[in-house]
Parts: sequence; structure tokens; C-alpha cells
Amino acid sequence: MNIRKLALLGTFALGLASSGCVSRRIIVFQDNAKAPLTAMEVQKTQNFLFYARITHQFYVCTDTDKVLDCTLACSAPGDDLSCPQATVDGNSVSTNYR
Repeated sequence: MNIRKLALLGTFALGLASSGCVSRRIIVFQDNAKAPLTAMEVQKTQNFLFYARITHQFYVCTDTDKVLDCTLACSAPGDDLSCPQATVDGNSVSTNYR
């Protein structure tokens, strides 16, 4: 195997290991009785090669006849409020909870 193939294989392996796999799970889905709004709490899990990042996200959704339009209520660009997050790697956990 020459150096060029080895470098290409190493780059591919590094990209695959750092890209991660993302899954989302709805924890709370609650309609507002007085307005066409829906509150949603989602657990977003990102699994990487050596660690996992779990984020608790809050969404506010406007309900129209055919579409549920949701916006992230925390960690939005230009927003000072960040969603609760935990990073798990091996035997340690770090969070941004206060």
C-alpha cells in the first residue's frame, strides 16, 4: 500500500470517526388549549467515536392546519440562553448545568 492510499484511508477514517451519529427523542409534546401553540422537549444524542453529547432542547411550535412550524427556544444563533448539555466520555461526565 503506498503513502497516498494510506493517507486517503486515514482521512476517511478520521472523518468517519468525527462525524458522529445523531438521534432525537421527543420527551414532552404538549398542546396549548388557548392558542395554536405546541411546546416540545427533545433529547438530542450525538454519538462520536470516543464520547457522546446529550442535549435537552426546547422548541416552541406554531400549529397551522397542515404544518407544525417549530423554532428552537434555546441555543439559537444570537441567543444568550443555551440548552442544557452533557458530554460523556469513558468514566467522566461534563455538563453546562448551573
